[in-house]
Amino acid sequence: MKGIIHCWALAGMAFLLGAAGQAAADKQKVYRNIASDHLEGILKDLDISFKKSTGKTDSIVYLDFEKGKTRFRLHNYNGNDLWIDVVYPGTSLEQVNRWNRKTLSSRAVLFTGDKQTSTYLECQLDCQGGVTDGMIRRFIQRFEIDAAAFAKFLGKQEDK
Repeated sequence: MKGIIHCWALAGMAFLLGAAGQAAADKQKVYRNIASDHLEGILKDLDISFKKSTGKTDSIVYLDFEKGKTRFRLHNYNGNDLWIDVVYPGTSLEQVNRWNRKTLSSRAVLFTGDKQTSTYLECQLDCQGGVTDGMIRRFIQRFEIDAAAFAKFLGKQEDK
């Protein structure tokens, strides 16, 4: 009988812990639009120093920051779409395609201009479907990891 009571007590505690965890998750605010000052607060929470500038209109905000020697730009398009990128020197289309086949969370894009070729590593987060602060933090942190991996990938390709 003690064993049954013990099992029920453990099951009850597990249920309460699960419900408490779900309640905490439910309390996370879901945003369908990210104000620039809110995004700036998230960067500050991540201990990221940044420089703010605006695009063609005031509703486009750029937050530029560095990690090590890598320069990042976080774009906020009217609070609806977040976009983060890093610019690297030009590489071959073959290398860009090789990266894009192997990764899921970012994409490389080759831009060829009259005077120079650049390779962008980028990622987007659509906020209109709903995002939390945790999702935005993970979006930024995951991209930082991808940027380091991409730089290493480019370095290995140049060694061949």
